[in-house]
Amino acid sequence: MIALHPKKGATGETLFVRKCGGCHQPNLMSSNRIGPDLPGIVGRQIASVASYPDYSSSLRGLGGIWTEDRLDEFLKAPSAFCPGTRMDFAGDASATERRAILSYLRKL
Repeated sequence: MIALHPKKGATGETLFVRKCGGCHQPNLMSSNRIGPDLPGIVGRQIASVASYPDYSSSLRGLGGIWTEDRLDEFLKAPSAFCPGTRMDFAGDASATERRAILSYLRKL
């Protein structure tokens, strides 16, 4: 008999795939998904992927770069961080899961 048990404590990559992977790709592809590709997101200008034309005007107007703190706030509550964003994600209240996702994004 074989028993399968879920892995305790999901990794950042697993959380990314589950929560973000439907809309975003972790590497550069020939085309974006619903949202822009995310390699190099930490430290990148906000709304700056040239091959992604569908940023909301509110995100384009935000300015600055994606720091880990800004990404954390965005992932916590996208609409509160940037009212008018087109990102269709309610947010992730778990600071632990956001930290794991950010750790993964930092490596992209």
